Amino acid sequence: MKIRHTAVAVLLAALPLTSALAGYEEGLAAFQRKDYPVALKEFQAAADRGDAASQYGLGRMYDQGTGVPADPVKAFEWLKKSADQGYADAQYRVALAYVQGKGVQQDEAVARNWFDKAAAQGVMAAQFNAGVMYAGGHGGPPDDAHALDLFRKAADQGMAIAQYTLGARYANGRGVPQDDKQAMTWFRKAADQAWPPAQYSVGIGYARGLGVAPNPDESVIWFRRAADQGDGDAQRELGVSYEKGAGVPRDNAVAYALYDLAAQRGDKTAGGNRDRLRPAMSADDIAKANGLTKEMVSSGQVVGPLALYSGIKAGAMPSSLGLQPPSPSQ
Repeated sequence: MKIRHTAVAVLLAALPLTSALAGYEEGLAAFQRKDYPVALKEFQAAADRGDAASQYGLGRMYDQGTGVPADPVKAFEWLKKSADQGYADAQYRVALAYVQGKGVQQDEAVARNWFDKAAAQGVMAAQFNAGVMYAGGHGGPPDDAHALDLFRKAADQGMAIAQYTLGARYANGRGVPQDDKQAMTWFRKAADQAWPPAQYSVGIGYARGLGVAPNPDESVIWFRRAADQGDGDAQRELGVSYEKGAGVPRDNAVAYALYDLAAQRGDKTAGGNRDRLRPAMSADDIAKANGLTKEMVSSGQVVGPLALYSGIKAGAMPSSLGLQPPSPSQ
């Protein structure tokens, strides 16, 4: 099967400023209690003496503008000093700086080299980002086999986007034999960490029997989870479930609303599905669907409005969607 493989060139920059500074306890303790002047003083003194952890901490303070005015150039200088001493998190940050051109001239080849150094020390985000660069030929020739190895290392450490990427490779047979069971195994690992594209992919697997026995009820569970996080593909496929009555009661108004929601995110297939349903729907049903879409958009949720709509249809609660409970004759 062909599973969409989102271009995951977004470089993850959220490694925390925590145990990396354990070598200089006073600075770390001050930073954690948000006493930034003391943290700056302690880090500066230790950094000047060549302490790699403190150089990293000082670089991060200048990078984030925490306790000091943000200064990308000064941040890079201190991070590079730490990285040159082999400090893994600093090597990762230096790689990011070269990718982004932050405090230093952009240079993807140098960035890839620094990602390699940090990846070799087990930095999960560096492993993933190095994989992205090798897969796409950024900063040097493409090397898909090495990219796969790096993705696997990050996935084995529990990184959701790496697990999803590995699943997509098995689903599409890229660099590995096509294997839907393996794909579903890795998609499920990422889905269990609430990664929306993986939740969608697990839903597709259960809907189509790819690597698992078909299970419409299970597919709806996963489509709902991804749709509620704003995944347009999942919103569309949840609409398909409602249109077909697969895992949920058939309801063209709900299907229409979900197609419309996904179409507003630019999904042309969903827009076509919505337009195909319209001629067969009553004006009242279209009004109900439009009210449901409006509620989903305004709330930023899918599951809550759907539950409210279902309760209204059953006459269990008053309408807040501009809908009315059915009369006894309906």
